[in-house]
Amino acid sequence: MRYYYDGCASWKWFYPYHYAPFAADLAAAIDPGQPADFELARPFRPFEQLMGVLPPRSAHALPEPLAQLMTDPGSEIADFYPEDFALDLNGKKFLWQAVVLLPFIDEARLVDAMGERLRKLSGDERRRNSVGEPVLFLSDAHPLCAPLVASYGPPPAPLVLTSCTEHSASVAGTLTPLPGAPLPGGLCEPPPFCGIEVAKALRPFTTSAAGATFTLPPPAKHVPQLLPGLVPPSPLLGACDAPCESKRYVRARGRGPPGGYGGKGGGKGGFGGHGGGGRDLGYRRLEGDRAPVDEQAVLDAIARRAAARQAREFQAADQIRAQLLAGGVEVDDRTKTWCVRDARLAAGPVSPPPGYYSPSSASPSSPPHPYAGRSPPHPGGGGGGGRENTHVRFGGEGGRHDRGGGGAGGGGPGPVRHGRSDGRHQPYARPPPGPPPGYGGGG
Repeated sequence: MRYYYDGCASWKWFYPYHYAPFAADLAAAIDPGQPADFELARPFRPFEQLMGVLPPRSAHALPEPLAQLMTDPGSEIADFYPEDFALDLNGKKFLWQAVVLLPFIDEARLVDAMGERLRKLSGDERRRNSVGEPVLFLSDAHPLCAPLVASYGPPPAPLVLTSCTEHSASVAGTLTPLPGAPLPGGLCEPPPFCGIEVAKALRPFTTSAAGATFTLPPPAKHVPQLLPGLVPPSPLLGACDAPCESKRYVRARGRGPPGGYGGKGGGKGGFGGHGGGGRDLGYRRLEGDRAPVDEQAVLDAIARRAAARQAREFQAADQIRAQLLAGGVEVDDRTKTWCVRDARLAAGPVSPPPGYYSPSSASPSSPPHPYAGRSPPHPGGGGGGGRENTHVRFGGEGGRHDRGGGGAGGGGPGPVRHGRSDGRHQPYARPPPGPPPGYGGGG
């Protein structure tokens, strides 16, 4: 982090390992009470840098006196360039992904070995091995170009920019006129090149830029803050981006346990209807529906249907829904509402159509048999009245039709009717005459 905020802490320091450290190693090596002290030193010069990173097969890129240090087996730094070295795949599959375990360069030995041979370099090679000044080129449309051209004189004087807020260029430092540099509108000669084809392509041209050496301001402690004179932009967020002031939470609708089952009808009569729900299921009448209907009977039917669905008796649940639709009542399970779609049909209590399984007339080949006497009734449960069951038997027992009783109140007694046959096949036994049973009350 210090490198990014304060610049290079040391030009000579490096991490003397081939593998990055663990966080635990760094924690053990860092002493908070003794901050690290780095020596700034100086960076390598160009040829020194190339000698530290190039392999021997790239020695032709260096001047001949320096290339011999890399290729001569008797060189004093020949151990820096081994021909055989270890490769650590470190879990990788291909050799080019391996960690190359080369020896680290000793800076002092490298500089000493190059000292005598640097004297054999030509003037151009010595220039190439030197560290020059940064050069900044400005277009004639740049706001600093006119002050820079004026600094060329006579007499030439450096252009010092002390604050980046004094102009729109947003730069601070010192611009020093570059001797021999062409100014905007002047003729620029291309530098000499060693290639004939390259030299043919280059032609003198009229420049529209001015150049100068650039020097950064003296280093100072970095303070992360807004620059003086900053004009903050206007906010882009509107009223729609503001957080909601009221906190409204939507509570999930839980599904309560189903109501209990009603008791059996009298004797071997039909089973009592399922209990009309031990608790409120949350169904409500649709707002604006004013058609006459027995609301309690509708809610009891909805509760029995919910109990049947909870018990996975889907056929019974569909029958109850069909009864409600036949009575003109439609239930919406998604919104948990119900309403009367046909006021004419819903003028009276919601009741099932008579005889779901009983034909309107007896079979001509099987005349109706007399009904047996009423058996002692068995009390029904707290649920609705018994449902109608029809049985077909072969043999001596014959057909039997059972209908549980009960009215609008709690599950009432269920009368039992028996019919006997002479062993012939009876398709259906006729139900006893009388009005259909009503729904029982809530269980």
